[in-house]
Amino acid sequence: MHRRSFLKAAAAGVPLISQKLRAATKSANLKITALEIWQATGNPDQIKAYQASVGHGTTRNLRNLQPSQYYLKILTNEKGAEGFYGTFDQMAADEVMSMARNVIGEDPFAIDTVWEKLHSGAHHYSGFYMYGVSTIDNCLWDLKGKYFGIPVYRLLGGSRNVLEVYASCIGQSLEPERLRESAAQLKKEGYTMQKWFPVRGPADGQTGYEENVAIIRNLREIVGPNYPIMIDVLLHWDLTYALRWCKDAEQFRPRWLEEPVPTYGQAESLARLRQMTFIPIATGEHSYGRWDAENLLEHNAVDVIQIDPEWGGGISELLKVCALASTKGVIVCPHNQRSTALAHLVASQPPAVCPFMEYQIDIQPNLYYFDKNQLIPKNSRITIPDLPGLGIELDESRIVSMKKIFPA
Repeated sequence: MHRRSFLKAAAAGVPLISQKLRAATKSANLKITALEIWQATGNPDQIKAYQASVGHGTTRNLRNLQPSQYYLKILTNEKGAEGFYGTFDQMAADEVMSMARNVIGEDPFAIDTVWEKLHSGAHHYSGFYMYGVSTIDNCLWDLKGKYFGIPVYRLLGGSRNVLEVYASCIGQSLEPERLRESAAQLKKEGYTMQKWFPVRGPADGQTGYEENVAIIRNLREIVGPNYPIMIDVLLHWDLTYALRWCKDAEQFRPRWLEEPVPTYGQAESLARLRQMTFIPIATGEHSYGRWDAENLLEHNAVDVIQIDPEWGGGISELLKVCALASTKGVIVCPHNQRSTALAHLVASQPPAVCPFMEYQIDIQPNLYYFDKNQLIPKNSRITIPDLPGLGIELDESRIVSMKKIFPA
């Protein structure tokens, strides 16, 4: 490039750079002025029709769609500088309401500072309280992305907006013929991985145990030898039961065994189990933040960490969990409550850290009912829309009423 052409090209970029610098400077005076919770309600007949269309032509069971869903809006002292996030339920809404006074006046871009303020000294760092913290955190990331005009995953340093997902089949029939039919159908629909949920435990005796082994055997026969199958037992087993199952199931090569033991003392139990089987061990849905993650990692207890961005502290905390996991070569595949924040978190990380994400086939379509930009998989992939923030926009044609419930 000639010198004159180079200088001309450089000069052309100055206004844009100056504009971004001015925006960054202006943001130094930004303060949170209000937290609002809104309730969107739909038409029951329209909702039933939507749910019927989602399940049409499939064998899957869908959870009933709630007619109302909740959303959080965070406002600032600059018009138009606001965040929007949802959905969540009434109990999470109650927690957000209780925290609102501690957030007013804070810098919305000092997200870690807000997080620490909410987390420190609360005397309870789990359950719905952390769901409230996570909701505020995710909403602040949406605000920041919108302010600078880029998607959150780009704001966090990511570049991929197409993510592979696996079909999470909780609530689906485990009756052998139904299971085989459903697994075959999901594979035909394009899903490249599936997770299934045996419900029998030690109290169900030998018959229940044989049913649990038969599930992985039937799945392997239907989907083929190299198709990834995850097994999640929802904390229902103990170490002895899990070890016995692993020995019988190793020949069917599960992609991982998830939450085989209760959360109390799980690090020690999982570390022992992991030493005695080559099946990868996953857990974290019922864990909270970097401290639980560090405990699992220090015990060499897991191959996959699954702390949830809705329950476990939001995007901010999951970034720290990913950093910790990467030092040990452990992948992060968070549990999926609502995949909007999760999708941006996964997309912000290298595939070696977050290779794919969960998609719950029984409930995810319901959570997206009011969304204009639904993250529905096609051929086992979702595409994050190229919109500022988290890209959550509501479809007004599906909303009968939009009511602000907080402040009253």
